Amino acid sequence: MFQATITDRNPRTVIVLEGELDLGSTPNLVAIVRGVIDVGDDHIVLDLAGLSFIDSTGLGGLAHVTELARAAGATVEVRSPSALATQVLEVTGLGRAIAIAPA
Repeated sequence: MFQATITDRNPRTVIVLEGELDLGSTPNLVAIVRGVIDVGDDHIVLDLAGLSFIDSTGLGGLAHVTELARAAGATVEVRSPSALATQVLEVTGLGRAIAIAPA
């Protein structure tokens, strides 16, 4: 089960992700980030500490929301990636394309 919760909006918008980021949940993440961008938030932090699983679709979703943000003049950072998420980001090289914020 996937859950995304906006926990803070000032000065950064923090979205805490929990559960599995996969084919079924990635569209939810994209919609949430689009909504945050649409209201003018320009610094988005995705907290990945609670992710228990991420597949290639989830990775593609992370790359996609990063590009959406850039196109809108906003930034996306990943914070507190779980051990699994860290490994996947490193192995795929996506960790070099997405900023990883300190916890």
